Amino acid sequence: MPITFIPGRGGACLYIPLVGWAVIVASVFLSFSKAAAKSPLLRWMPDRAALAVAVLLGIAMFWANTERRRGTVPPGILRPAQLTWSVAEQIRAVQLTVKPGSRIYLVRGPLPGWDMKFIMELVYHDRSVNVWLGEQAPLPPAEFNRMDYVFTFEDGKLKRLKGP
Repeated sequence: MPITFIPGRGGACLYIPLVGWAVIVASVFLSFSKAAAKSPLLRWMPDRAALAVAVLLGIAMFWANTERRRGTVPPGILRPAQLTWSVAEQIRAVQLTVKPGSRIYLVRGPLPGWDMKFIMELVYHDRSVNVWLGEQAPLPPAEFNRMDYVFTFEDGKLKRLKGP
């Protein structure tokens, strides 16, 4: 609940309550495991905890398969991954390599927030490459002209505006 009142919070803030939920689920699972271990039906089994994990994993897999067949898996789970993969492939196709220490400016990107910066830096595998996002931190014209590469996304396609 306190996260609700923090201005400018992002999706990463959801990991904070996730830790609490993980502790709650683990303690409930541990309680059920201890109860199952005391059961006369399972006393003969040497590793009852492994059985409990296997049963839990089986239930999770059954549930996931059922939801996938029904088509009730939220489309938002799959769509961002496909968009991210498409963006990474377009970056590789348009400009596979850049020289070390390059300054890259992305005027407009298809992903919200700072995602494009991280994707571009990951694609180039070079810590010396710096990426600026026009939507997050617009540059003055003098800085814009000093960029080594300039890209933009138009109609879902990456276009190189400046570069060798």
